[in-house]
Amino acid sequence: MVERRSAAVAIQVGVNTGVAGVQTSIEPIEPGVHARELGADLREPIVDMVEAGIHSVEPGVHPRGQGVDARAQVEEGSERSRGQQADRGPDAGVDGVSSVAPGRDRPDHAAGTMKDMRVAIVGATGAVGRTMLQILQERDFPLDELSLLASERTAGTRLRFRSEQHTVGLLTPEALEGVDLALSSCGSAIAQTWVPQAAERGTIVVDNSSAFRMEPWAELVIPEVNPEALERGAKVYAVPNCTIITALMALAPLHRAAGLESVSLSSYQSVSGAGAKGVRELVEQVEKLHGMEDDLAHPDLDALPVGDVFGKTIAYNVLAKIDVFDPESGSTFEEIKVQREAKRLLSLPELDISATCVRVPVPVGHSVSLHATFARPFSVTEAREALEAAEGVQLRDDPANDVYPSPLEAAGIDDTLVGRIRQPEGHDEELLLFACGDNLRKGAALNAVQIAERVSAAR
Repeated sequence: MVERRSAAVAIQVGVNTGVAGVQTSIEPIEPGVHARELGADLREPIVDMVEAGIHSVEPGVHPRGQGVDARAQVEEGSERSRGQQADRGPDAGVDGVSSVAPGRDRPDHAAGTMKDMRVAIVGATGAVGRTMLQILQERDFPLDELSLLASERTAGTRLRFRSEQHTVGLLTPEALEGVDLALSSCGSAIAQTWVPQAAERGTIVVDNSSAFRMEPWAELVIPEVNPEALERGAKVYAVPNCTIITALMALAPLHRAAGLESVSLSSYQSVSGAGAKGVRELVEQVEKLHGMEDDLAHPDLDALPVGDVFGKTIAYNVLAKIDVFDPESGSTFEEIKVQREAKRLLSLPELDISATCVRVPVPVGHSVSLHATFARPFSVTEAREALEAAEGVQLRDDPANDVYPSPLEAAGIDDTLVGRIRQPEGHDEELLLFACGDNLRKGAALNAVQIAERVSAAR
């Protein structure tokens, strides 16, 4: 079992802790968070989930164009708000590396053999990077040599792996020479500066950013959903959006059983999806409004705390906006991204899918409400049986005993929790359900390591 640690408690009471299982020696403490803001002791590492960000802060990829649009920021990174410039991510790019499309596997593989596995984690000092390091250790991933890489800001940090201290190096093209497998957790703009060329040189890259998710030469993969994508010999594998991972972990077993035809999705996404600034903004606003709860029945809107990340008050509130709005459709780019990634992952280009993505004042854990239509009548009992048999899913569906999923129950574990399964009256081919998942583990780091495990085992 994965050690359960409540991110909510750690953040709210200002506990100083790193990611479970990865001891850190951080000198100097990274700038950007005053110790008093977190109730921190300067002699200890600042809370990893807050300072490094639950997800890598990244500028987004505009759904209608190629490459990076600095105006459109995505869920795994910072959220654009009130004209603020996008954060550049926890790690800087590699100068002089152009973005070109890498090929598939070639006989002249430049890196080492998988029998002498050389692995790198890029963005190792961020929360996703540290969690990937933790999961590599938890799952006893086979490697012979490990390189930890980051930007100038955090290079020199020391991280423990398998009882040894490793010094984080600077991300450069030379640092990636001879690396067989790179697990990446940096922003889209940064990933585009080094991933394609590293892949051309023979490194297999598993990337957590949104930069390559829709590229035909990269594979978008959830191993439990579309494992066949791992058999095509790609050099670059993209980890999907964390919200669609949660949704498809619940929907894919049902699709295999009855054929998914349409889905309407509403998400309830934690502030950690917006990175370190989002978590801090929630904590600060809760502190400011503490003791004023009665006043919120008739709030003075002009007096409410508003931060740079979300644009409106997130404490005691929900916001029906994640990422920026598309002026043509009225959808946010987060909603567009969820829809297009679902179609690719399920190989259903004509899937009828709609999404409304909502930010909620939860530190860790994304939730989705799903209304799905299938090709045939599909009972609640049959759906439960399919989900009970599914890898990576825990069925939490016992209404008589108040058993149902919640994001705090999903935080810190690998499985996606699914419950509230029911059928709209008179619609035997439809189901309603609710799912929750840890957006740091299965929504990012774990999915990346699972891809790496299967790719390395096949070589």
